[in-house]
Amino acid sequence: MLKTDLLTEVHTPDEQQEALRELSRMRQGIKENLMRIRHQILKFLVQHGYIYQQGYHWTQKHQRWLRSIKFDNQLLQEMFEAYLVEMAHCLA
Repeated sequence: MLKTDLLTEVHTPDEQQEALRELSRMRQGIKENLMRIRHQILKFLVQHGYIYQQGYHWTQKHQRWLRSIKFDNQLLQEMFEAYLVEMAHCLA
């Protein structure tokens, strides 16, 4: 296989390369968490009768709409605020 050039040379990543790979994995995980929390927020709101119909989700206008929502039930309000805090954490 070596004579026919069918082998690929493999290198062990150095410490810097491995750190960059870890950073890439972390960034991908955060992106997945952000998508998951956004879906959870939308599903939570739909379950309670809040449907955004004034354009696209996750725009500045949509963000203002989200911040304007107030639930009568204190527990639901706290859950909704926890969702928003988690989303802000992922964005940060």
